[in-house]
Amino acid sequence: MEEPILLDNTAPQKKQTCIECDNPVIVKGYPNPLCEACREKFIKYPIPKWIKLFAAGIVVLLLFSLSKLPKNILTAMHLEKGKTAIAEKKYITAQLELEKADASLPGNQETESYLLLAAYHNEDLATLFKMFESLKSKTFEDQELFSKVESKIDQAQYFFPDDNFNALVNKNDSNYNNIPIDSLKAFTVKYPDNIYALYYYAGILSNKEDYPNCDSVLRQILDLNASFSPALELMSSVKRQENQFDSSINYCNKILDINKESAFAIASKARTFLKQKKDAEALKLALESVSLDANNPYSTGSLLLAYHFNNKQNEKQSLLKKIAAVQDTSYIASMQYVKDVISGKEIFRN
Repeated sequence: MEEPILLDNTAPQKKQTCIECDNPVIVKGYPNPLCEACREKFIKYPIPKWIKLFAAGIVVLLLFSLSKLPKNILTAMHLEKGKTAIAEKKYITAQLELEKADASLPGNQETESYLLLAAYHNEDLATLFKMFESLKSKTFEDQELFSKVESKIDQAQYFFPDDNFNALVNKNDSNYNNIPIDSLKAFTVKYPDNIYALYYYAGILSNKEDYPNCDSVLRQILDLNASFSPALELMSSVKRQENQFDSSINYCNKILDINKESAFAIASKARTFLKQKKDAEALKLALESVSLDANNPYSTGSLLLAYHFNNKQNEKQSLLKKIAAVQDTSYIASMQYVKDVISGKEIFRN
């Protein structure tokens, strides 16, 4: 059999030349075939002025963005830390982080919303009101966040007197101290859902050391709103005064279930331990409370009591000097009871 004839179908290749001038001598090693003269010409080709200006603008924008980037990243980090702290019910930490975010980027709706939530749980009414004023004219796209903010704004009304209570105050020379206790009692009977009035009445009863009736009024409040922290706080103190120590601790724990960083609840628990003569445990709690909120007079007073009963004389004297330097009248008034206990004027425990 004859061998097959193999056909060569390969077309003859055209010799490569310069794509600009067809010069057969090209500079090798580049993807585009160009002769040396044409390559040199294109390298030195003048760049149009508009391209240079455009490129310069891009560089300026890039540099501006880079200058802002660290600040924006830091703001976002504080916001996320604040949101995480809120999810963990650590509202003091949350407020500190969110205040940093708000200072870096004022007017941000998300930051202001979460800051309002934190301020509510910390009973920081000034910050809560400030955030409300900024948010009230804004439209929310996040309906879940809006619902949380709206809920706390509704509950914040319990911190303030309504028109009915203001009318009672006005009848008594616009002076709260002039309201007869019988008038307060009658008012709460007429308006049994008025949490502000009930709490104010409970406070008067507590100051008069009428703890059974105070206890009853506080229970009425907690039936209306089981998470109203001021009522829980006062109840923890009332139960301590009634020597119902387990109940006092239980109310402290209820507060801490709502806000794990409640400086008041931790300080109140410390005072209950002191009354039980659990002095070492009390000192540890009092220090924790002050570490959370060094400006809280109740926390500071609790620490002073803990130093006193633990016989920490140097620490007690040092703290007394710091307290003496504070000029705020409400702070001074809140410390009077503690000073009376230390001096022996008030009997704190048997």
